[in-house]
Amino acid sequence: MRAGAATEAAGGGLPAARTSGQWKQDILRIYNSVNRDISGVGVSRQSVDLMGDRFLVVANHQRIPALASIDAADRYLTRMTDVALIDESKRRLLVELGTVLGLAVRTILKDYDPVTETAATVVILDDRLPVSDRMPQDPRLARVDDDRGSAIH
Repeated sequence: MRAGAATEAAGGGLPAARTSGQWKQDILRIYNSVNRDISGVGVSRQSVDLMGDRFLVVANHQRIPALASIDAADRYLTRMTDVALIDESKRRLLVELGTVLGLAVRTILKDYDPVTETAATVVILDDRLPVSDRMPQDPRLARVDDDRGSAIH
């Protein structure tokens, strides 16, 4: 079952509209919680940008001390460990975004740079986030997003 399917099956459909600030706080709280559950520490800095049917989280992580200590000796081993941790964080994030926020997530893309301890996570949704503080758009300013002709507002 995809992340938002439980909400839809219960008749909930799309999640309730929130302000962009509320969405950002909820998304960052979940993101930090998932990272804290996996690594034992939260992120030191994080931000989120909302973009219609997707959002981007950029976060500065604190490297797990055991990985940092063996990184110089065996980068391949730590890279494989990083990949496993990324995959697990994506799985948990997908579940939490669906169960807590009712979001139907199409996919999550994530990468991590151990040198700067920075991660970028792109979450692509099935639908646009229902943001209640959007300014009404002049239809003449809408641009075409794809070859199907759907407009972006």
